[in-house]
Amino acid sequence: MSTNRSNDRCSFTFADGRHCRTPRQTDHPYLCSFHARKEAQALAGQEAGKDIAYHLSGSYVSACDLSSALGRLFAAVAQGQVKPKTASTLSGPNPRTNPAPSPK
Repeated sequence: MSTNRSNDRCSFTFADGRHCRTPRQTDHPYLCSFHARKEAQALAGQEAGKDIAYHLSGSYVSACDLSSALGRLFAAVAQGQVKPKTASTLSGPNPRTNPAPSPK
């Protein structure tokens, strides 16, 4: 395989050492369209995580901070940056699956 041809291929390497053989996306420097999209989603998810953590990073978390963090979490789910199951775990106890203890 010539050097020119290998530069036109996606540079993604799978866990088992194989390389993606799909042609590189024209507007991406090193990945095919599929792997470029996956990379963009991962980066967007990391940014959403940083944004959510910012609202919850103080020593005191107000109701407004919590509301902002949950709003950002729900927006991230709607945009496909965070999986719904992850958001469900992060958003707190679900009354159907983990009911709060009843007062005695």
